[in-house]
Amino acid sequence: MDVEPDYDFNDAVPFDEPAYPKMHFIEHRYSHDETNWWVPNRACVEAMLRSAGFRVEAHPEEEVYLCRI
Repeated sequence: MDVEPDYDFNDAVPFDEPAYPKMHFIEHRYSHDETNWWVPNRACVEAMLRSAGFRVEAHPEEEVYLCRI
């Protein structure tokens, strides 16, 4: 999914797409760890990496990203 550079305030439909970058807030615990407050989906991790100036070069495993600046 391509994320647009801007969305209309009244258009919430794109945010419900499964491939849209999302971060879930965990109120209590995740995986028996009360310090796991945020769980991003893959699109969210990749968007955060790009926003921080990284280029994702490879994604060899589920939670591993090889990046360059």
